[in-house]
Order: sequence, then structure tokens, then C-alpha cells
Amino acid sequence: MSVAEVKTNHKEQMMIVGENIRRQRKAMSYDVVELSILSRVSEVTIKRLEAGYDNVTLETLVKLANVFKCDPSELLKLYHL
Repeated sequence: MSVAEVKTNHKEQMMIVGENIRRQRKAMSYDVVELSILSRVSEVTIKRLEAGYDNVTLETLVKLANVFKCDPSELLKLYHL
């Protein structure tokens, strides 16, 4: 596997995690501002995560999962059955 393939896979993984966060947020009918207030995660961070620009930290993952009332692993799933 080449370095380019690893980066592509990593970027795809970040996009999927971002989609999972967005899906959960919308399922709970929160906008970014509401989620930011409830989770104490900045709006900029949420937007960047949802867009797949940033890696999620463990701390942020736990904060978001607590608001969503789900296990943090749900936000990390790379596929849905």
C-alpha cells in the first residue's frame, strides 16, 4: 500500500466519521449552534469534523456521544449494517 493510498483511506475515514456526527446531530434535530452549546465543542470544530477536515479527539468524541446518548464507537463506525 502506497503513502497516497493510506492518506486517501485516512481522508475517507475522516469523512465517514464526519457523516456519522452529522447524521446523529440531524436525527436529534440539533443545528450546529445547539450541539456546540450542549457538548461544549466549538461550532468551528463541529463544522470541520462534519466536513472531514479534522481528526476527532477522544475528548470531543466522548462529549458528542454524551449529547447523542450513544456509545462513542457509534460515531467511529466506518460502515453501517
